[in-house]
Amino acid sequence: MLGGCSVFPNISVEPLPTVKTSPRGVAVTAAQFDRILSEVVATLSAADEQRAENIAETRVDGAALRFRKAQYKVAAQNRKLGEPFVIPNGTVSLLLPQKTNSWPRSVLAVIDDTTNVTSPSVAIVMTQASPRENFKVNYSIALEPGAKIPSVPSPEAGAAVLYGETELLSVTPAEAVDHYGDLLINGKKSEFVGDFDGDSLQTQIGASSKSKRAKELGKTAKFSWKDSITEDLPLVFATAEAGALVAVTLQETETVKPVVAGAAITATGAVKILAGITSSMTGIEANYQYQLLLYIPALGSNEKIRLLGYSYALTSARKLR
Repeated sequence: MLGGCSVFPNISVEPLPTVKTSPRGVAVTAAQFDRILSEVVATLSAADEQRAENIAETRVDGAALRFRKAQYKVAAQNRKLGEPFVIPNGTVSLLLPQKTNSWPRSVLAVIDDTTNVTSPSVAIVMTQASPRENFKVNYSIALEPGAKIPSVPSPEAGAAVLYGETELLSVTPAEAVDHYGDLLINGKKSEFVGDFDGDSLQTQIGASSKSKRAKELGKTAKFSWKDSITEDLPLVFATAEAGALVAVTLQETETVKPVVAGAAITATGAVKILAGITSSMTGIEANYQYQLLLYIPALGSNEKIRLLGYSYALTSARKLR
């Protein structure tokens, strides 16, 4: 399975505080962001049509680039698979630039597709590494149904952004990913089940879904899963109440091994294409990655961590030795 995202309604956003300040000192102004977004959408449209990694990498990086590279490879052999994540050139319903006068500098935005009201709202995070480089999309994420973004600073004021880990939140970004991965694998048995609100990803690939998949193969194969944070640097945007919007990538490694002598595991779909095999008598490993947008409350808060949105793709697969 090579995933895109479900069809979600637009998000609801709490009223933003009105702050009249100079646009100087923020990563981008609203006008600059609109221009950058149009350029990104046009570039990715051309890249997707040609399945051209060299074009895509001028405007995407990190997890977003890995997703496209894998999807281009799959689509080259099966046009029905490997559909790239589309960023709409629509209405910007939330703009949260970093408050900074230096580089790297980042911006988080939520975009509504004005051509299709049933499409999900999309959150993107872009970073400019230096003054002479393009802003590149690090994360592109479909938001959850009814996702509620906490209050954030105005676009004119900008937000503090941390690159990597921080101990100013209820948990660090790495801990949040570790705990959420444990929840996806263990479900109600996870010691962290009470720390998170429910969400559609838990329903889609969580413990119950995994148990169902394992039962479908009966006694001929054995599944195992391992979740971990990737090498991508978490991007942490401070909210108005000392919490944070955190963009981060989770990897889930799924291993399937035969348990009956002489049995083989059959590879299908995108797994077959990326692994380059049709079956294996030793087993198959598939790596799925999930771009997550989490709301992590402030240190000392009683609020739960919320998954605001996600996108996912199979990024690699291989035959076990």
